[in-house]
Amino acid sequence: PLSQGGLKVIRAGTGHTAWSMKMTPAIATATSPSRLPWRTAVLAVGGGLVYLLPGVAEYFIYDRSAIFSGEIWRLVTGHVVHYSPSHLAYNLMAFAAVGAIIELQASRRLLPLCTVSALLIGISLLGFRPDLHYFAGASGVVTAAVAYCALSGLSVSGPWRILCLVVLLLLIGKIALELFWSGSSLVGITGEFVVVPLSHAVGAVSGLLMFAWWRRRKESTGDLGSDQ
Repeated sequence: PLSQGGLKVIRAGTGHTAWSMKMTPAIATATSPSRLPWRTAVLAVGGGLVYLLPGVAEYFIYDRSAIFSGEIWRLVTGHVVHYSPSHLAYNLMAFAAVGAIIELQASRRLLPLCTVSALLIGISLLGFRPDLHYFAGASGVVTAAVAYCALSGLSVSGPWRILCLVVLLLLIGKIALELFWSGSSLVGITGEFVVVPLSHAVGAVSGLLMFAWWRRRKESTGDLGSDQ
């Protein structure tokens, strides 16, 4: 498992001394292709293609009427739709940063985290926002990833733990402000801004639930290391 920075000496069975570098979760210790954040890259590129390719966004966007007509994939795919270069850039930059960190800690967890959070957000909007006919943007999924990453970092001592605690507190404060003062917005299909704080709140809860589930699973097996 990844931990604090430092150099650790391991006595191998052959009598030779092996050296391994212990680093913070934000830094990869291996250089093999399996440790590269390729899942993050694929998802980010996919979001860019959805924006650039004509007609794709209309087929993927969260459309309440279309969902009730049987196009249930829109509950998940609506999160990869964006309506302006800045909307796309902000979400993809944030996702690329936090997604890469998650992959370097536990590469197999990113895709389930994104899928579950996207689905829970879509279902929540469908059930609790009947007035919301269209929805787009990856900020809810990014919020889930940030929440999960920050919670994971609390188990690591040193500066990384302090940073994760600060990020977690800021995230909680941001969502609280959004819920009470409607401070965040996503771009609607007409180009107008529609306040959807529910997507961020559910995203944060999704990150918490996935963290708790994986933590319990690791504890039950007696292995608190990261999944590769």
